[in-house]
Amino acid sequence: MLLRKICEEKDVLLHTDATHSFTKLPLSVKELPIDLITMSAHTIHGPRGIDALYIRKDTHINKLMDGGFQEFNLRAGVENIPGAVGFEKAVELLIEEEIRQLKAMRDRVIDKSLSEIPDVTLNGSRDKRLPQNSNLTFHYVEGESVTLHMDMRGFAVSTGSACFSRSLEASHVIRGIGGDHERAHGSVRFTFGRDNHMGDADAAIAAMNEIVAKLREISPLARK
Repeated sequence: MLLRKICEEKDVLLHTDATHSFTKLPLSVKELPIDLITMSAHTIHGPRGIDALYIRKDTHINKLMDGGFQEFNLRAGVENIPGAVGFEKAVELLIEEEIRQLKAMRDRVIDKSLSEIPDVTLNGSRDKRLPQNSNLTFHYVEGESVTLHMDMRGFAVSTGSACFSRSLEASHVIRGIGGDHERAHGSVRFTFGRDNHMGDADAAIAAMNEIVAKLREISPLARK
């Protein structure tokens, strides 16, 4: 594994942020040489405010908060028992059918966007992606304008990652895979959950079709 080799050469730990992939993509610490893995409950419909950190045996980390020895002397404070129980229950409730449903909605958005709306680019791989995530660039419009219009129609989409949904900075991820600022600013992220159904995906694309067409009519970018 190339990343592991680089980490060993630089004498640093290998950390994986599995916040959105936990329970949705295969993750075996026996097969993958990962030192640290972070996971969150709220991304799998569990309670907010509870997370998990996997630490490989004999991996040393320094605590950032002093004040007590309750949590194996790794941080101050007491264990969030109700949150941990809720986290465990959220994992138990996840079934394979839910993953198939998420993939179907993801693919519907990708396929209908690429076939029904002109000048659309899929960001990332067609198949090697999270089952609940579709990220597309609608060229000649600003992603921020699209999200505002979608919000007024009752759809919660975002331009950029979930962590930076309120930032106007161009997505460093899209730029990292070869996209320029224009492509990054025109990107829109769709993320589906357990309560969504195929009708939501179809309605979202129908709304996107109308919104993108109207914005392009007034966009100076579309007149190039």
